Amino acid sequence: MEEEEKALLGLNTVPGLGPAGLARMVASAGGAAALAREPRRWWGTLKNPPPCPAPSFLVHEGALQAEVVEQSGARVLTPGNPEWPDHLDHLAHPPPMLVIKGNAAALGPRPGIAVIGARACTPYGREQARRFGASLAVAGHRVVSGAARGIDQSAMRGAVDMGGTVLAVCGCGIDRVYPPEAAPLLEALLEEGGAVVTEFPCGMAPVPGNFPRRNRLIAALSQAVLVIQATVRSGSLNTVGWALELGREVFAVPGPVDSPVSRGPHKLLRDGATLAETPADLLASPTLDPRADTPLLKVLSEADASLDELALTLDKEPDTLLEEIATLEVEGRVMRRPGGIYHRCGPSAPD
Repeated sequence: MEEEEKALLGLNTVPGLGPAGLARMVASAGGAAALAREPRRWWGTLKNPPPCPAPSFLVHEGALQAEVVEQSGARVLTPGNPEWPDHLDHLAHPPPMLVIKGNAAALGPRPGIAVIGARACTPYGREQARRFGASLAVAGHRVVSGAARGIDQSAMRGAVDMGGTVLAVCGCGIDRVYPPEAAPLLEALLEEGGAVVTEFPCGMAPVPGNFPRRNRLIAALSQAVLVIQATVRSGSLNTVGWALELGREVFAVPGPVDSPVSRGPHKLLRDGATLAETPADLLASPTLDPRADTPLLKVLSEADASLDELALTLDKEPDTLLEEIATLEVEGRVMRRPGGIYHRCGPSAPD
């Protein structure tokens, strides 16, 4: 692991140092490594900074974090890395780095769709979450969620069972599994080409203060947010707040009027969220319809085609198209059939 990444890992362990302050000092110092070598030189540039750590502490913590990251089968992504999701840069205070386990293609190049909701959901909520998660996966969308009990896990399981790509955003270190019963689901989504990401240091417990920060990443990594069951004080509505700030589309699934977990979605619907009675309501949105993504996908929505046929139709070189096809295959939106014929995963063009 490079010195800059180790320095960031060490700095990320400093109690009370948030992403905004860390980013400001890294920019002033000209890099994380320079900041870690002389922290006192830059610490005073912050208003009300936490206690300044010694360089030896940062070196020790950086090395320790790097070791745990590698032992966990994870790696570090930083801005400027080709795999860094640019949609995080829309945040006022984006994370200085991400620790990721799994396939970085699950982060982009397009944001996914967040499916979130109550931990204490009803059987109806679990059924709807699984239904929407599965349908979104079949339509070629990545499902983004927080791996929490209830709605989150049900939606993720629905997507994984259909071979979809799932991105789990955690409110703890990459070496922690929370909640513990999510372990088999996280392993399954990794096997299907998904990813688990966090901005928190290794060893970080899932303390309550972490989840609003986690929620902002869920919103930023999604082009739309779907809420299935939530109370009016639910953390799901915190995610919705971030989504609205970022200009993301918000959908809500209605529920029984006598259920407390229907009140959150019903409030969102009164406030202008889009009604989602079926997955088709999401897929009909012009911003979410996967058939409207690229000319290549539009062609494959009409009929399967070989590489040469695609090149002729789109007037592009085959080598150029292969790069795009490779990305779409990783995302689960295109598959190669026997004989070199490419097939568009998800809905075909309307009659």
